[in-house]
Amino acid sequence: MITAALLASESLRLARALDAGEVWGRKAWNWAHRTFLKLPLAGKIAVGLVGSLIAGAGAWLTYTTLMS
Repeated sequence: MITAALLASESLRLARALDAGEVWGRKAWNWAHRTFLKLPLAGKIAVGLVGSLIAGAGAWLTYTTLMS
């Protein structure tokens, strides 16, 4: 019973961290897309990769904050 409660708590923390990372990534992508709208396709792909890195960093920071 206690193990199930701890697992559910950990799952909730991870879900919150991933959600926060997704929000940051979406904000970064929206800003980058507005700013670099006239870039060629290769530039847009590069912006998407940077947005993904920002999303991962946001998720990692949120997760480590929640775990401490």
